[in-house]
This record gives sequence, C-alpha cells and structure tokens, in this order.
Amino acid sequence: MSESLLSLLIGWCAFASAAAWLVPKTWLTYALLAAGVGFLAMADIFSLALLAFGACVVLVVTRGFKGRYLATIAGVLLLATGYLAFIVTAPRGFGSGIASGVVLPLGMAFSTLRLIHVLIEHYKGGLRDHTAVEFLAYLLLPGSLPVGPIHRLDDFIRDLRRHRRDPSLLSSGLERVLYGMVKIVFICNYLLQQKIHPLLEVTAPATLLTDYLGLILSWCNLYIAFSGFSDIAIGTAAMTGFRLRENFDWPFLASDITQFWRRWHISLAHWCRDYVYAPVLAISRRPVMGVLAAMVVLGLWHEFSLRYLLWGVYHGLGIAAHRAFVQHTAGVAFRNHLWWNIVATLMTLHFVLFSFPVTKAVASWLSSL
Repeated sequence: MSESLLSLLIGWCAFASAAAWLVPKTWLTYALLAAGVGFLAMADIFSLALLAFGACVVLVVTRGFKGRYLATIAGVLLLATGYLAFIVTAPRGFGSGIASGVVLPLGMAFSTLRLIHVLIEHYKGGLRDHTAVEFLAYLLLPGSLPVGPIHRLDDFIRDLRRHRRDPSLLSSGLERVLYGMVKIVFICNYLLQQKIHPLLEVTAPATLLTDYLGLILSWCNLYIAFSGFSDIAIGTAAMTGFRLRENFDWPFLASDITQFWRRWHISLAHWCRDYVYAPVLAISRRPVMGVLAAMVVLGLWHEFSLRYLLWGVYHGLGIAAHRAFVQHTAGVAFRNHLWWNIVATLMTLHFVLFSFPVTKAVASWLSSL
C-alpha cells in the first residue's frame, strides 16, 4: 500500500473515531458507514462497486431466501468463484490492493471472506438479529477494509449494541495506531526497503548466503507491514469503541508449524478452521483431509496458481507431520527440555522461510514436464 493511500486511510479512520465520540449513539451506525464509503470512494471507486455487489448478494440471500440451503450454497459459490475469477483475469496495474503480484480491488480478498462468513452463519442461525445498515457498517468498518483482520459480524453487533465512550480504549487505540504507523513507515518503508535492501543488493555478491538473507528480509518486511496494518485496524476500532481480534502473536517464535498458524494471520486461520477444516473433517472423519483442504484454500486465496496450491499442500503436510510426531513422542522427556524448544523453533522458522522457494521450484519443475 502506498503512503498516500495509508494517509487517506488514517484520515478516514480519524473521521470514524471522532464521529464515535461526537455523534449521538443513534447515528453511530450511519457515521461508520459513511466513513467506510468515503474511504473506498476516494481510494478506489471500483472496489466500492464490487463490495456493493457482494453486499447485495448477501442481502438477497439472507433476506429473500431465509434458511434456504441451496440459496446459501449459491451465494457462497457466486462470491468465491467471482473472487477466484477476478484474481485469475485481473490485469496488472488495476485497482489498489496488491496480493502476490496480482493487483486486486482494495480489500476484495478480505471482504469476500467476511461476506461468506455472514452467509454461512446466517444459515446456521448463529447471528444476532441486525438491520441491513448495521450489516453494511460492519462490512465497511474503515480500519479493517484494506488488509483485515477478518472480524465477525456477531462481535461487531455486540459492540455496537453495547457501545460506550471509553477514554481508556481511546488512548490504547491511539497508541496502537501510532505503533502500526511506525512499523509501516519507519521500519518497513524506510529501514528495510530504502536502506537495508539496497545495501544488500549493492555490497553483497550473489551467493546462497545473500539469497538466504534476502529471504529473511522479505519475510520480515511482510510480517512487519502486515502486522502494522492490523495494528492500525485494531487501534482504530478501539478508538471507536469496537474490539477486533488480534491477528499476529509473535509467529516466528512458534516452536512448531501448528503453533505458527495459531499465531500468523490468526483471523484468516480461524476462518479456514471454521468454514473449511470443520466441514471437511465432519464429512471425511479424517483430520489430515481437513488440514490439507484448509491449507489449500488458504493458499489459493492468496493466488489461484499451481505455486500456491503447492504452498498450501506444503503447509498442510507440515501440520499433518507435526501432529503425527506429537502422537508418537507423547510423554518423551526430551520434548520438555529447553534445547529442544530452541531447535524446534529454528526448524519451524526455516520450514516457513523456505516454503516459497521450495514450492516455486517444484511448480517450475512440474510446469516444464
């Protein structure tokens, strides 16, 4: 995301936060909706049009075909296939949001998952009663629009109904927003991209060591930037009186790959657990099938390609292998030692670091056959 777009996002988040403190509670939903619409209209009007279409699909299904299984399935398929078709056919340089080199409309990847979540939970009867305006305000909550977290509608409605002006939430939220901006503007854009990355390219010859350092640098950049935007979203929500789920919890300190996916992009991992892993497990009765399905969906969500299909399989097999290891070493003493935790953490870190180059190499080999 460019710095100009970041500035625009911060401006509209500030508007939403101020509105939460200044307008009467009966107007709060409309103020949040106006902030979201205003941000998307100025950032990328096509993104707003696509989001409006997706919202209409959900409203038609949930209001016009209440409790209908086939209508829910049709709505989910329409949203999912529409998203996949767009990431396959979208021209480069179009829109504002960037995922894996393919340029997408701003927030489309995250909004699609929110919309599918609402459809499924509505069919299951797991949502509080809400109005269409409340649903749209949830969908257009400004801070979470570009890159998540993928918050849940029921949590939003709960906070909206219990909304109060809390000075402690305001101060902690402002601190979180500033923390996220330091991550993005200073650490990522300045230190990593403008200083360290050019220095590595100029001073170091092309060796396995520089490739390894470049790999570490790219993951650091991804993590710090992504977690920085999550900080801004969580902080803005707190300033307006809403609580969003944490999205990162020091993932590179995880001692196994299962723990890594409980710490990395937590809201996405939970979405895949609830809407892919659980249904596949219920049908197949085989946890490994549920894990593989969830990780493949997670991979293809990033990019509909052979490389990301293999990337999902890579992580799914890693989780399955870890589960088998835990079952076969239950009660073994070495797993409680400090040295094992250190070794396991380093192994997990490198398993994650090498996920992209390994799967990219396999995809290139398969394509050449």
